[in-house]
Amino acid sequence: MNRNTKRFAFGIILAILLFTILMACSLLFFKPYMLLTVETDRPCDLTVFYDNGAEEGYCFDDAHLSQGDVLSAGKQTVKIYIPQEGLRRLRLDFGNAPCNIAIYQLEIVPNFTQSYRLSAEEVFHEFGVLNDISQSSCKDGVVDYAVSGTDGFIATSDNLIRVY
Repeated sequence: MNRNTKRFAFGIILAILLFTILMACSLLFFKPYMLLTVETDRPCDLTVFYDNGAEEGYCFDDAHLSQGDVLSAGKQTVKIYIPQEGLRRLRLDFGNAPCNIAIYQLEIVPNFTQSYRLSAEEVFHEFGVLNDISQSSCKDGVVDYAVSGTDGFIATSDNLIRVY
């Protein structure tokens, strides 16, 4: 082999090695998450409960929830980490005081190669369990909720994974 062929082979081997290391790091350190673009009329807390795996009874409990985020008034996007096995069913809690919330986008990223964006209509229909919500509507690609009590939340009642 001449000198140029050796350099080329070394470059190819180095590129394959770097690609393999980057892929391994992505697989080892990636955490599934949900991106939520919301707008609120006042600051409120957001806590996401995720599926505890129970086949019978209530599928949400205090051991299976995200670290709470404080939403400021206005539009924002929050990233919430959720374990892969918890993505089947979700419950979004909107704090302990009345407020108005508009959901613009909900995206679930279960791994680094897949991303599932739920349309406003899908969010409105899939998150059909409502608590302390006096009004809900879906129009122009936005889901609006009027939280009327101190335990306002929306939740999925079925396996969300079937949607994507």
